[in-house]
Amino acid sequence: MAEFFLGIDAGSTMVKSAVFSPEGREVGVASRKVPLLVPQAGHNEIDMESLWRLTAETIRDALDQGRVSGR
Repeated sequence: MAEFFLGIDAGSTMVKSAVFSPEGREVGVASRKVPLLVPQAGHNEIDMESLWRLTAETIRDALDQGRVSGR
C-alpha cells in the first residue's frame, strides 16, 4: 500500500486540501470558498459546521483527483 500525506489549510476565506507523495509531489488538490457571516458591521463570523463540511469535501476531492484511497 502506497503512503501519501494530506495537508489542510483552513483559513478565514478559503479551505484547501492537498495530497502529496512521499517525494513531495502534489497528486491532488481541492479548495472551497468559506462563506463569512456578517451579523453586524465590523463583525465577521464563520459557521464551523459549514467549515467542517467544506473541509471534508476538499479532502474527498483531493483524494479522488490523486486517485488515492482514503484508507
